[in-house]
Parts: sequence; structure tokens; C-alpha cells
Amino acid sequence: MHIQEKPKFADLIRTINKPFGVTLDNADVDIWWVALHEFPFDAVGVAAMETLRTSRFAPKPADLYTRILDRLKG
Repeated sequence: MHIQEKPKFADLIRTINKPFGVTLDNADVDIWWVALHEFPFDAVGVAAMETLRTSRFAPKPADLYTRILDRLKG
């Protein structure tokens, strides 16, 4: 992702955590950014929506990271 995409990335990450009662501050978003910024925003978005639909617990950055890698492997 490009740094210009960080605001929409922050919105996405906060949104997928909201149903689990998790509120992320800017430092939390920075942690997610460090873990996932190497991927295109669209790939992160797909992984986020898949995780939101299938997870019973609040996601961690590693959950999205592994989903993205699994998709890239085919």
C-alpha cells in the first residue's frame, strides 16, 4: 500500500474490529499498518471481509496476513 492509503486502511481495520467491541487507537492502527503495508489495499480489503464473515473472534494482523499469503499462493 501507499502511505496515501493509510486513512482508508485505518477505517477498514477499525470497521472490521467494531462488531467485536474492539476500539483501535492510532497506535493500534500503526501496528496493523506495519504488519500489512506490503500488500495492495485491495488484497487487505478482501482478506478483511473474509475474516469478518468467518471469524468468531476479533481479528489480529496475522489473521489477515496469512489469508493474503494463502490467496497469493493460489
